[in-house]
Amino acid sequence: MLRQSPFIDDNTVLGLKLFQYWRINPTFHFYLPLRGDNQSLAFRINTGIAKPFGDSETLPYEKFFFAGGGSSIRAWQPRRLGPGAFTPPVNEDGTFDYRFERPGEIILEGNIEYRFPMVSFIRGAVFLDVGNVWTIDENPQQPGGQFHWDQFWQQLAIGTGFGFRFNLPFLLFRLDFGLKVYDPARRSDRRWVIRQFNPFNPFAQDLMLVNIGIGYPF
Repeated sequence: MLRQSPFIDDNTVLGLKLFQYWRINPTFHFYLPLRGDNQSLAFRINTGIAKPFGDSETLPYEKFFFAGGGSSIRAWQPRRLGPGAFTPPVNEDGTFDYRFERPGEIILEGNIEYRFPMVSFIRGAVFLDVGNVWTIDENPQQPGGQFHWDQFWQQLAIGTGFGFRFNLPFLLFRLDFGLKVYDPARRSDRRWVIRQFNPFNPFAQDLMLVNIGIGYPF
């Protein structure tokens, strides 16, 4: 997507800020019905890149990419994953400070979900999410967040989990439990955080999150 105007004067138009940028965001969905009673596999691949040009030094905030949340990588809070291997500040209890959103100019996500009937209007799901966002240029305030071809695959966050879909007459209510498996924000020898998971205290260390949504995630 291009935003450009012939009426450019000091990067403003009629006194309003003008952003010049391009943005592409190809997303692919695939659904595979399985034998049995309404079982299926759902796949999604979400890619994207955006970059300012001309007199613009940054994108409009809403045109950045974000990862994490109920329709993204469900083991992370909405818009709090990344960028890359950037390590957020640490709270007093040792958990990461996820108060602020983490925008990126590059996104790569993959999701797979097995959907199956349970009881009456309730359906179940088991899923695997992989992805992250990155910056194109180095940002001194977010070390490790820049995209590199030889490193990005080591910075793909991995989450898994299960969920319930309540197929009500007027809407589909979704409840997902996302569990962190691989966290690129941690030290390279501590990224497989699934090893720290305690089933008797599943929400310790922010390893598991609950996502609530309306409709299917993809």
